[in-house]
Amino acid sequence: MKNTAFRLHAILLAFAFMAGCSDGRDEQSLQSANSAPSDIGSIIRFCADCHELPNPASFEKSRWHEEVEQGIRIYNRSGRSDLVIPDLEATVAFFRDQAPDDVVIEPPDRKDDTRFIAKTLVWPGAQRPTSISSILAIDKKGSSPCFLLTDMSNGALSQVTAIKDGINVDELGDVAHPAHIEPCDLNQDGETDYIVADLATLSPQDEKQGSIWWFVGQAGQPLKRHALKLGLSRVADVRPIDYDNDGDLDLIAGDFGLHFVGSIYLGSNGGLVDGIPKFEWKVIDTRPGAISLPTVDFDRDGRTDFVALIAQQYETVELKLNRGGGEFESKVIYAAGDPSFGTSSMELVDFDGDDDLDVLYTNGDTFDDTLAKPHHGMKWLENEGVFPFTVHDIAGMPGCYRAVSGDIDKDGDLDVAAVSYLSKEEVAKFTPNTFDAVAWFEQQADGSFLRHTMVKNVCQAATCMLLDWDRDGDLDLLVPPSITDRNAKLELTVYVNQTSGSEPSNALSGVLK
Repeated sequence: MKNTAFRLHAILLAFAFMAGCSDGRDEQSLQSANSAPSDIGSIIRFCADCHELPNPASFEKSRWHEEVEQGIRIYNRSGRSDLVIPDLEATVAFFRDQAPDDVVIEPPDRKDDTRFIAKTLVWPGAQRPTSISSILAIDKKGSSPCFLLTDMSNGALSQVTAIKDGINVDELGDVAHPAHIEPCDLNQDGETDYIVADLATLSPQDEKQGSIWWFVGQAGQPLKRHALKLGLSRVADVRPIDYDNDGDLDLIAGDFGLHFVGSIYLGSNGGLVDGIPKFEWKVIDTRPGAISLPTVDFDRDGRTDFVALIAQQYETVELKLNRGGGEFESKVIYAAGDPSFGTSSMELVDFDGDDDLDVLYTNGDTFDDTLAKPHHGMKWLENEGVFPFTVHDIAGMPGCYRAVSGDIDKDGDLDVAAVSYLSKEEVAKFTPNTFDAVAWFEQQADGSFLRHTMVKNVCQAATCMLLDWDRDGDLDLLVPPSITDRNAKLELTVYVNQTSGSEPSNALSGVLK
């Protein structure tokens, strides 16, 4: 998942795929471009065959030669031969003529935040967090905040509990490069166990090393790790789902993959064999690029559906309606219309309080090309009973990797907090203080959002969570680090909300992640 980590989710640009080394066929195609068609129709047919036509404004003029070359190489490596490759220079000119001389990113209109105070949480033990790819709250009513973390860099799976003036950490185990962890009870013994999506590699690649793991144990005993499925490309998400209402837990898995490998799988639970659940796997969506697959009975018909966030060249949010018999009907909630849009996260939440689920969506992934873009940011997609949903812009935020919702100022509506993830080299190319690293967006009476910047420039977070850390009745913001330096000695940071409150709150950000 070029990912989170995450550089986790490797979003595949139409022409900026991670092309690798060219082979003889690639060179022959590029060299023979002069004999290829150069008319606009031929260019569009080739460039928009399997995805939307790339937006010329996504890159500055000087970049387009590289992007088009890479696109041709990727096509040749795909094994397809049904398209006619257009003339290289004519194709470059087609995009370059419409592209800006330079991609300009101006500092946003902002107010410096005065509501939150940063608090450092010292991580006990030597193995400190470095590249946190996901965070998941555990609902323990009346108790201190508790959550699960996955660390993309060191592979650790941790359960963290707030204690007075600090945190307690229980190490659950580890895998190569975990992208998501989910509590469940697969063997129905009444004890909590965990399923884990393992990307297997930090960098996007085609090798099939991704895995789905099950961590199971008995009370007071260390968890044991069992493989539920091996040989996938890069597993970004896995969720329990009783899709057939037979009383046991099945699985839905998003294999992000790269280029030509990756799919969404449904695993039907066939029962326990020697104490380990066995699954029969079925592909229900052949596209790579799945980032997140939250489950929900969306249409309230008693069958569990799920929502798929799909990146790479697809850049879409789709509802998968459970029609029974293992069949799911797709409904497009949102399609970005640009294969380099940078889809990064979503949250399902009733944003407008009308008793249905909307979507909080972000785009800001930069791992394909490392470039911050002015169209990065966040939107909420309003469910008005028809597809696609109605799009509302919240704010621009280059590199935006995660946004979460909650009533931060306690005025009765939902606000948004967000983090960005950009390389130090990319940040340094622009005017100082151009980029927000951590910010929250206050919803106004007219539906607009007022930006409050908490941190500038240090854009090193891939996820965040709103929760009542200090149990004073308002929502605080937890921001774990996400960097690639395995030796970094970092702590968690919680931004403590100074809004007065009366009673401790069990509120957490969003509904489903």
